[in-house]
Amino acid sequence: MKAEKIIEHITKSFNKYLDESGMEELIPNHKKDAWKDLIIRESEEENEVVEILYDGGYCYDMINETWDECGGYTNWETAEMLFGLKSLEKKGHEAEPYASWKISVYA
Repeated sequence: MKAEKIIEHITKSFNKYLDESGMEELIPNHKKDAWKDLIIRESEEENEVVEILYDGGYCYDMINETWDECGGYTNWETAEMLFGLKSLEKKGHEAEPYASWKISVYA
């Protein structure tokens, strides 16, 4: 799967989650705010196909729930659900947290 297809898959999964969450009724601009600090783009790193970046903001808070002196921990179950990472894995793509603000997707 090429980077464009992976980006499309992640984008659709994230929008589906936002649409089905019911949060728009409780939090005005829920969907807009979730996308404000989220970037899904083709990576220039070797072996990394796509990078999912969420450095701060609403999306970061959705994924990182626990804090210590070094910062947040990625809640991997939440990240898998938000970005459809399990279904990407079934298609041969591995994803892993790079940091509390980035997920790397590999071919």
